[in-house]
Amino acid sequence: MPRPQILLLLLLLLFPLVTITVVASSASLVSLFEVRSGSSTQDRATILSESSDGVPVARRRLDGVAESVEPGVGGNVAGRAALFVDDGMLVGGAAKSATVGAAILSGASTEGEGSSLLPLDSDLVTDVSPVAKQQLLQRQQKGASRRGNLKERTSCSMERGSWQVDATWPLYESGTCPFVYHNQNCVKHGRPDRFFERLRWATPGCPLPSLSRDTLCSLVAGKSMAFVGDSIVRNAFESLACLMHGFYGMPENLPGLQMTDSRKLERGAVWATCNFTLAFYRTSFMVNLTLDDSTKPNGGGELDLGEPETGWLSRLDQHDVFVLNTGHWWSEHKIHSAGFRFAPPNQALPLTEGFQKAWEMALNLFKSDHMRGKVLVIATNPAPHFTGQGFKSGCTDTAPMSATEFLDYKGRGNCMKMEVLNGVMRRLVLRMHAREVAEGRVRGAQVVLLDQARPSLFRGDGHPGKWALLPNGVRDCGHFCLPGVPDAWNEMMLQRLWVLEEARQE
Repeated sequence: MPRPQILLLLLLLLFPLVTITVVASSASLVSLFEVRSGSSTQDRATILSESSDGVPVARRRLDGVAESVEPGVGGNVAGRAALFVDDGMLVGGAAKSATVGAAILSGASTEGEGSSLLPLDSDLVTDVSPVAKQQLLQRQQKGASRRGNLKERTSCSMERGSWQVDATWPLYESGTCPFVYHNQNCVKHGRPDRFFERLRWATPGCPLPSLSRDTLCSLVAGKSMAFVGDSIVRNAFESLACLMHGFYGMPENLPGLQMTDSRKLERGAVWATCNFTLAFYRTSFMVNLTLDDSTKPNGGGELDLGEPETGWLSRLDQHDVFVLNTGHWWSEHKIHSAGFRFAPPNQALPLTEGFQKAWEMALNLFKSDHMRGKVLVIATNPAPHFTGQGFKSGCTDTAPMSATEFLDYKGRGNCMKMEVLNGVMRRLVLRMHAREVAEGRVRGAQVVLLDQARPSLFRGDGHPGKWALLPNGVRDCGHFCLPGVPDAWNEMMLQRLWVLEEARQE
């Protein structure tokens, strides 16, 4: 029989076996997620799994209440999805099979694609010889201390977790912080619900330091930290300023930088109690922008992808920790409506490639020898929660998304566009870490990826929405209320800095 016919016969024989395997796998996934039909959006999902001790678990959402039917948990917990917020991973202990099942359905990785430091045994480290990789792994494992293995602490995935009610949150009172941009002062503007303030991001594999008057000071002591980026970064900067103010009171202004004026593009302060300096430098694109006509709001301009903006560039020697984020201005709508374009020789580049070039420029800047000893925290971009045109609809929830809603929203336009940009940032950081592993040394600043996009995606309830009091019915579904989600970003960021400090000591 000719060879082509033999191959065809083999395919025909194997096809039923493959079909049976796929059907069996699908059935197992359906057993994890029982989706109910019905008119109520608050009674549409049940997640079935097993707890860590093998006891069946079911969590239902009924009429605005997350109900636990796991033995040993008991009782109803107010708040529609407070117990129910990672891709199949349930608060109170759920088997990994649920996480894997949901991740398969969503096309996500279950291995922590956003780890802030690349695990040396990751398949992504492809340009390191097996012998060199094993030597580096052994070197890491020798750094175990009383607080646990260093490799486990640096490679854990903080974006995998759940939003849980914490009795100690919020850590500062709404309306009392003088540093909050007025649009994000939601309760002061009349928002009646307060549940969004009480939720804290919990990561079982990465213990976060519980912030208090004692712990916060110890985490920031002796540091000079600068937040660099757009208004989303300002949101995070104001959160940390409010945390400091809540525990330690008013700071002293940095020379030339007034902390309390939220309209300023550069702000800064010193808390002498903790020997801590905090600053913010506004830049929408990171790169230099030359305006065609500065007298017009959309007068056009040229973005030089190889040249950092001079405002934050001139401050590099003044700080030892930088939190850098820019992404919300990197959209076709914002760039084209403002009349911006890329400068030669990059004028024909697609937007995503231009974004990558800008980040390559920034990474090269921080990887220069004179930046050694500094830390660069690269924060991913949280997707907005608008649901229509014209920024006039969306973010009406009063509790986090359920796992089902999360998977649905993950595939929508706003989220997918932002995830393309976040993917660029993640890949650049992973490649950089892989090169450093291959070379056996760190060049310039240490770089940490803070993957805050994933936890934030659950929190459509955390935006100011109509309580931003913007004109013409416009909602703010991009920034977050304070107190709120950015406080969790800062907990995650401070945990990463703590890990780096521990690594240096070991």
